[in-house]
Amino acid sequence: MAGVMVILLLIACDKEGVQEEIPSIDRGALLESWADNIIIPRTQSYQASLEVLSEAVSDFMSETTTESLSELRNAWKESYRQWQRVSIFEIGKAEELNRRNFTNIYPTDIEAIAVNVDKIDIDLTLPSTFDEQGFPAIEYILYGLASEEELLSVLKSEDKKWINHLAILVDRLNTINEDVLIDWEQEYRDLFIANDGSSANASVDLLINDLVLYFEKFLRAGKVGIPAGVFSSTPLPQNAEAIYNDDFSRDLFLESLESVSDFFNGINESTGVDEMGIDNYLDKIDELNGNSLLSELINGILTSAADHAITLTQSFSNQVESDNEEMLKLYDLLQQGVIYFKTDMLQALNIAVDYVDADGD
Repeated sequence: MAGVMVILLLIACDKEGVQEEIPSIDRGALLESWADNIIIPRTQSYQASLEVLSEAVSDFMSETTTESLSELRNAWKESYRQWQRVSIFEIGKAEELNRRNFTNIYPTDIEAIAVNVDKIDIDLTLPSTFDEQGFPAIEYILYGLASEEELLSVLKSEDKKWINHLAILVDRLNTINEDVLIDWEQEYRDLFIANDGSSANASVDLLINDLVLYFEKFLRAGKVGIPAGVFSSTPLPQNAEAIYNDDFSRDLFLESLESVSDFFNGINESTGVDEMGIDNYLDKIDELNGNSLLSELINGILTSAADHAITLTQSFSNQVESDNEEMLKLYDLLQQGVIYFKTDMLQALNIAVDYVDADGD
């Protein structure tokens, strides 16, 4: 494991006023590792999967068969998996373009989609269209538009409106992420690494906050808590991810959880090698102060959450309807992770939360 370079010691006070030594790290080296070993490779892999998806759409438009539909669905699944690995990084051009909201807001608005397919010109750049596009909208066309027996007939209709709209949705995903990738490769990488200070607007503070926000709001709440009814009077299975495909929401959850774990531990996306990560920094702090390793607690809860998720049905919507107690157990594990990340980790790193907590936890 690559070690973290200790440059100097800072003095901070905990809540009881006891002074603790906090080691500083070579933030530039950490940021370079994040950019070159994790963020850019993940964004490249996601873009490659979108290009395969585009090719599958083209093939399907040329020859609308059971076989080409199967290939298209498989391409959609792989691209959706790859999306889970980049969704954390809502920074730079991704934040500017609102990539996450344009890519994966669910449940999708099927009534709006039905209106959109009949429009000659459609503007999908408006915030009001977040839930009319992205992977959930594509999923609806591929799985929810009609029964398995009737879907090809609907898609083969003379006006080809559904296939044409499908192509528009996939092209939109390509355009957004291509802009993000180009920016990382041509300009933002250097700006990101150069912004190596310790202020609230510095890259380390921003990205660690992105990690915590993603884990709390989009993984814990979005994928589990909301459909399980944690924030409502009753469970909402219709608000689970991938509700039209009965065997995929668990896979998306596990991919998302793994993406968090790999980033936290600094796992090189291309080689699988354990590089410089947040875990290294936390270990230096804990070793200096004689504490138990917070990184081990965080990794332990992430592993426990993955182990429990494996026991659930492949469809989280079905799981909520059949045995919601097991979904609530998964939520409780993730909630413990939120405490470790948001309270213990941020306090140890002396980083302030930069987003508003609105769900009452």
